[in-house]
Amino acid sequence: LLPDADYQALWSMMKTPLPVTLAVDIARPAATLLEARLLKDGWRRRSELDGAGLSVWEMDGKQYSASPSIKGWAEQENRRGNLSFQELVSMLPALLLRPLPEH
Repeated sequence: LLPDADYQALWSMMKTPLPVTLAVDIARPAATLLEARLLKDGWRRRSELDGAGLSVWEMDGKQYSASPSIKGWAEQENRRGNLSFQELVSMLPALLLRPLPEH
């Protein structure tokens, strides 16, 4: 179905880890501190989701896996309920619908 070069490129891309994406619970008192730590640790804010009232951050999957301290901290904050791991695509409804607090 695909020329060999395209098939090889597709196969290589499929082996590439997806970025790790998480959302900060902005209702938590520690939200500002969490965001500062994410920025310091090299996470990239997905500002296109700010308008939906979400604080979403992303890091390359290889970088995340290679750093036990970053991974350990993020997993600890997830267990505390301060942030959650979530696929970026599952956040699109919030971006598109833009729910308001009274909804």
